[in-house]
Amino acid sequence: MNKEQIMFRLNKEDFYKNLVPSLKVNGKPEALGLCPFHDDHNPSLSVNLETGLFRCFSCGAKGDIFNFYMRYKDTGFSTALQEIGKMAGVVEPDTKPKVVATFKYTDEAGNLLYIKERLEPGRNGRLKEFVFKQMESNRWVLGRGCDPVLYNLPELIKSKYAFVVEGEGKADLLNKWGFVATCLDNGANSPIKDEYIQILGSMEKVVILQDNDIPGKNYAYKIANLLHGKVKELKVVELPGLKEAGDVIDWVKAGNDKSKLIELVKNTPIWTPAECDKHRSTMMLTRLDSLFQEPEEKTAWLVDGLLPSGGFSVMVAKPKVGKSTNARTLALHIANGKSFLGRAVVTGAVIYLALEDKRAEIKRHFKDMGAAGNEAVFIYTGGTPVDAIKQIREAVELLKPALVIIEPLFRLAKVRDGNDYVQVTNALDPLLRIARELKTHVLCIHHSSKGHRDGGDSVLGSQAIFGSVDTLLIMKRHESYRTIQTIQRYGEDMEETILNYDKNTRTVTIGNTREVENLARVRQDILTFLGSQNEPATEPLIVKETEGNTALKRKAIRELVSSGEVKRDGKGGRGDPFRYSRILVPDIYVKQEYENPKQTENPHGCEPYSRTEDFDNFSKDGKLPV
Repeated sequence: MNKEQIMFRLNKEDFYKNLVPSLKVNGKPEALGLCPFHDDHNPSLSVNLETGLFRCFSCGAKGDIFNFYMRYKDTGFSTALQEIGKMAGVVEPDTKPKVVATFKYTDEAGNLLYIKERLEPGRNGRLKEFVFKQMESNRWVLGRGCDPVLYNLPELIKSKYAFVVEGEGKADLLNKWGFVATCLDNGANSPIKDEYIQILGSMEKVVILQDNDIPGKNYAYKIANLLHGKVKELKVVELPGLKEAGDVIDWVKAGNDKSKLIELVKNTPIWTPAECDKHRSTMMLTRLDSLFQEPEEKTAWLVDGLLPSGGFSVMVAKPKVGKSTNARTLALHIANGKSFLGRAVVTGAVIYLALEDKRAEIKRHFKDMGAAGNEAVFIYTGGTPVDAIKQIREAVELLKPALVIIEPLFRLAKVRDGNDYVQVTNALDPLLRIARELKTHVLCIHHSSKGHRDGGDSVLGSQAIFGSVDTLLIMKRHESYRTIQTIQRYGEDMEETILNYDKNTRTVTIGNTREVENLARVRQDILTFLGSQNEPATEPLIVKETEGNTALKRKAIRELVSSGEVKRDGKGGRGDPFRYSRILVPDIYVKQEYENPKQTENPHGCEPYSRTEDFDNFSKDGKLPV
């Protein structure tokens, strides 16, 4: 009895549900429940019901089914093996390994060279084992005694076609059906000798039946690549309906037969590798005409039009601008399926790695934001583990989150020189691969560079950061408000837009664009100035006496005229310039859209949420967004 046998037969879902009654399947193969190894009130135990692996993202307990049982029962491995074996219906074998099959390898004339025996069970707890033997001095000794040869060699060299499979049992099945089939004597691990290619390459037709697993497919494509161009008709057949690691024997057990195999082979197209497969290269080259024929790819969005699913993004800002508040708002909204910055989101789990903030502050912040505690947000606080990338990948594979947030970037990507392009590129590459391969969006929080730089130049450190992202989110602090803007690889860039902070819930929402906000302020300044004049004012005078961008002031003047709030006289010529005056209407009829009774406190007329003193209050009570 061994772990492999037990794991193969054990019903893993029943095993965990018996010990963790709170366990709920979260969409196979994942399940969540209350961890029995600490006082758990919010399900933090994650279990993979296919592999049996578990991990608690609160107390850190992790391992396989045997680790779980030993810790749960406070027992040793031997006891765990016996007791879990009984659950799985696996009993200790009372017999020694037996030879269940013998396969003969001969030369071209049919003379025996060596045999291959299949033993069940194998030694040292293995389910099966293969050994080679040769005849020496009238007795069998271990080893081949010669170079390996192809199976069924005498029939093979007389045939104009052949089936190539992975294993003698599969070859024997096809040979009994009247086909000519062969295999290499060590399965998918066999070296492919030049002699094999010479024999198979001389045939008119070769059909390769691949097993339904990665080694089996690699085995099939390796042989196909070497035979391409040598065989007139080469096919690689994928048997339909196979489970993982299934083969032609399983396919026949499922009710298929010789006639179905013949039909399947007929309908399988001739195998042609990509050009670079001939050289076993992973750099696949595609002709332009083929590229044009490929279907258009549609971008899948985590946050509509902003963050692509499986993408990589970086949010930058100077200290105390609100990066953490924005990131935590995003995390909670993804977990709840609530729109973020006015955009629809895809609901999913979130992993949030806080590598420098205090645990108590993060707990307080999520409570202030209205989190109930049952959201699928998994938080890590503390220093960066030595094998952080490995642990992040394992967590993503286990939880399959829609979003991973890392704060801050350089706490994880520890590079000696943040301005070194090569160092930064190498540090970011594992995160990019996690995002692309595991289909999760990775968002890193980072700092802006010193000074007043715009666009990609605002990122602290090497341009490799900006060059790697799908979306760069840039946050800035102005005199009386905060803003956010984006530069995107996909979708349209978001222009600089006001962020509204709610000091009670400590969350962030989207406001008007900065241009709209500034235009409203300039309009109010112009109205105030004209209201203080005893006679109409020219445009140059208005521009001179009010603050702000000249182009914005000229635009505001024209809007005020169009809306009827300002009257324009004159013909606009040198001798008769346009003159502007305030149209005064009794207050009883007109509501002042930009009325601001506290201009001595807030001279720019911004909404209360964006007042400078509000952020000062944040600072005093310790709740300023970080």
